[in-house]
Amino acid sequence: MRVFAYATGPLQTNCYVVAPEAKSEVDGPTKCIVIDPGYGAADWIKQLSAQEDIQPAAVVLTHGHLDHTRDVGDVRANWDVPVYINENDNFMLQNPRLSLSPALSRGFDMQNMEAVTDAITLTDGEQISAADLDIVLHHAPGHSPGCSMLQIGNILFSGDVLFKGAIGRVDVMGGDPEAMMTSLKTKVLPLKDATVVYPGHGPETTIGTERASNPFLLGL
Repeated sequence: MRVFAYATGPLQTNCYVVAPEAKSEVDGPTKCIVIDPGYGAADWIKQLSAQEDIQPAAVVLTHGHLDHTRDVGDVRANWDVPVYINENDNFMLQNPRLSLSPALSRGFDMQNMEAVTDAITLTDGEQISAADLDIVLHHAPGHSPGCSMLQIGNILFSGDVLFKGAIGRVDVMGGDPEAMMTSLKTKVLPLKDATVVYPGHGPETTIGTERASNPFLLGL
């Protein structure tokens, strides 16, 4: 599996493109999935697609906040792909103004963002298959009502649930401190130590590293 990452927009939100290691036997570009295309991600994905001979087959979102979804409409328009999100955050795609406070929304050119009204909604534990990859959604609310982590084999795209040495904020619109603690206990800690974590912000880590050193996990 190949994972490409690009930090986008004012909040330096990680967009990921994930493709199988081996080229598909089918003629043409290898299919890939796009995770959390933030502001500026669409142009990067175009360049990456040409360089790596890959083509998006789906967009999968960890949650609905604007910094993770700003370029969803652009990606869908370019490649005519389905968009997946947890059912509890779908309202933010339909009306991006509900996703972040006005202060945090500055710098995203929201007025030119295309709303997504036909996303495919997912529930906890649901699996989708795209680009020869199987993706399992783990609903882990706390940062937002529909905040989720996406698992592909031993790789976890943790969105804004878990970061290296930190966790997602709960003082944003839709945040819930109690729900976050439950998510950390029931969704994060049961994962294997060798699980590689690609977070929504910042560098990659592993579950083992975070279990041993993340101050928000110690003692849970």
